[in-house]
Amino acid sequence: DGGAEDGSAEDGSAEDGGAEDGGVEDGGAEDGGAGVAARLRALRIDPPPEARGTVERFLPWLAGRLRGKRETAIYPAYMALLQYVAHCVGSTGAPRVVLPCTSDRKPTGCDEEIRVDTALVVRRDTSEAADLASEKSRPVSRDVFAYTEIKGAVTELHNAYEQLLQYSRQIYQSQHNRRFAWGLVVCATTAHLVLLTTDHAVASDAMDLATAAGRQAFLRVLVDLSFCSEAQLGYDPTVVWRAGPGTGRKGHWEIKCPALDGGTATYYARDSPLPADRLFGRHTRGFLASRRLEDVDSPDVFIKDAWAHSSPDASDDPRDEARLLQVIRNELDAGSDDDERPPYVRLEHGGPVRFEHGGMSVMDTTAAVLGRAYQGVAAQVQARAAVAQPPSSTHDDDAAEQPRPPAMPYRVHRRLAMSPVGEPLDWLNSAYELIIVMADAMHTHATILTKCGVLHRDISYNNVLTVRTKGQCVRGLLVDFDCAVEVGADRRARPERTGTPPFMSIQNLLGGPVPRSELDDWESALYVLCWFGMYGVSEADRAKRREEMKRDKRLLSEPKRWEIGTFREIASAKRDHMGDTEVFKECILDNFILGEDYDMLKLLAEVDASGSPTPKPKSLEEMVAALSGGDALANVNPFQRRFEKRTKIVAGLLKLIAVAASGARKALGF
Repeated sequence: DGGAEDGSAEDGSAEDGGAEDGGVEDGGAEDGGAGVAARLRALRIDPPPEARGTVERFLPWLAGRLRGKRETAIYPAYMALLQYVAHCVGSTGAPRVVLPCTSDRKPTGCDEEIRVDTALVVRRDTSEAADLASEKSRPVSRDVFAYTEIKGAVTELHNAYEQLLQYSRQIYQSQHNRRFAWGLVVCATTAHLVLLTTDHAVASDAMDLATAAGRQAFLRVLVDLSFCSEAQLGYDPTVVWRAGPGTGRKGHWEIKCPALDGGTATYYARDSPLPADRLFGRHTRGFLASRRLEDVDSPDVFIKDAWAHSSPDASDDPRDEARLLQVIRNELDAGSDDDERPPYVRLEHGGPVRFEHGGMSVMDTTAAVLGRAYQGVAAQVQARAAVAQPPSSTHDDDAAEQPRPPAMPYRVHRRLAMSPVGEPLDWLNSAYELIIVMADAMHTHATILTKCGVLHRDISYNNVLTVRTKGQCVRGLLVDFDCAVEVGADRRARPERTGTPPFMSIQNLLGGPVPRSELDDWESALYVLCWFGMYGVSEADRAKRREEMKRDKRLLSEPKRWEIGTFREIASAKRDHMGDTEVFKECILDNFILGEDYDMLKLLAEVDASGSPTPKPKSLEEMVAALSGGDALANVNPFQRRFEKRTKIVAGLLKLIAVAASGARKALGF
């Protein structure tokens, strides 16, 4: 099983209050500390002498004497119980013990102003138990195994779950080798173990520590966590941190990546510049890495690690990014003699992550994480989906995949090593560079579609990078084929919406019946150009625009409609802006930053927005004249008309952006 053997119960979910609230029996803790010792002996663990001194600190809590007290009264009792169990388990030679850290402190390295009730860490033995629990101690975010949220009454269970989820995001943000996470909530004497997967928080049944049965269940959880494998704890055995030798020496990550010819390839990286910063979703992480340890500070590949939506049937997975990138590599490598061709993302190694567990090679999937609980959790998710669809969002890292199917989400953990290494568009210096980079990206987009039959479907400012070579003009790199699909001559409409909301095409946002095409991606490219034109390309321009927006709250109020609301509301805003030349000029173009490079960007955006074909252009000005008299697309169904004429329109747009890029290169002296 992916989780600790009996730790992940199949019942309940923290999403709506979770498993039963449980309750404290009127009889109190029955046999108190002696009962805890008896249960440990039943598990073949005898309490050592150092454990006995903690009994008097947790016995009043288990006896029900803290009922009605504030949650802070429970902190020391809960910590004492965990220390007691850790001393007992540690005496058996267990691989690890679970120890509590001091309570009500903000963890070091945390990016939020939070104070956690109790953080749990794992250690080889109990030698640090006293220091970790001391008031001078502070938990370290990247060292935390799990958080515990404590409340004084069982009626506060839902609130406890909410706070636990808020804290647990920090585990993924600071620990780049976490596949999933655990958490605990304690309300009065009732405890729930919580398993946090990429899509759900699954809570165990209530364990009432005031009863013998509840204590036995809770002790078994702690014992299981002490004896299970690292993978069952939620850690990724294929991503290992190697501390640097000596004081002050840098450490590095050792990352196993699936090789294209089978086996694994080892890469080395410093800390991740792209952490997984959300509790649920794809948990996309990025590493700048090298094949040789001595080159770790001169990385030449980018490793993308993510949990993408997939299917239990590997043959029924049209959006396998590793497979699509291998198709692109095979096709484009065959014609690699063209020095003028823009760079394309090349898959060096990649595929589903696998690790050894119980003498077997296990593919890391949702089913592997949940283990025996998978079918039970899936049944509950199905039942709830039949009652009410989950609310759609527009800005989590799975916004591109809304609405989610009602079935239990199934994900596959994939890791890709790709070259070359690029830089984000935020690092560009001028609008001239932006035009050049976007021209390269869209040229590559067209080449991949024509030669490989792969449609990208997610053009956004995050998915186009810049590549710089000393003494040469900047180039553009199209990346992130998570949403890409193979398309043939017979295009068909696909029900899912893919993309990043501010840059999604109108047709994509509406989820209409017209098949998605390359023109939807070109429309997205137009939004990228407009976005940077209004908010600024260089950091200096963006800072200036931020100051202007502070002084004038109405500035860019119309473009902000591309970000806020439902998909249909965003589509409506874009139709308002794009459907009329004067409105587009007033709401979008007139908000562009002033400057010669932005004037060229504005002209490009204005012509691009017409979506019309053109004969052979000689200059951008001639392009404007040609397109202004072009074929209008104002029919009853402009999306269908546009789709039918897509080949001719794209040919014109490629020429248009190539002319603009040529002018931009000349302006930069290339």
